[in-house]
Amino acid sequence: MGFVNMGTLTGWGVPVESIARTTRVAAGVGAFCETPLGRMEGTFAVPVRCGSRDKTERFQFGFGLTF
Repeated sequence: MGFVNMGTLTGWGVPVESIARTTRVAAGVGAFCETPLGRMEGTFAVPVRCGSRDKTERFQFGFGLTF
């Protein structure tokens, strides 16, 4: 499965041009599988646009339980 993620954090009254300039964008792929213990997932993402002080992580693994 592929994805594109974008977003920014801002307050009220900020000009739209400023929001467009500071929006972060990442694209990647992910996969998941259901196991008897829960859902396991992994993603790989590449930052398309990020800030100079942003911490970037390309790989992410997760595990979820269903009750």
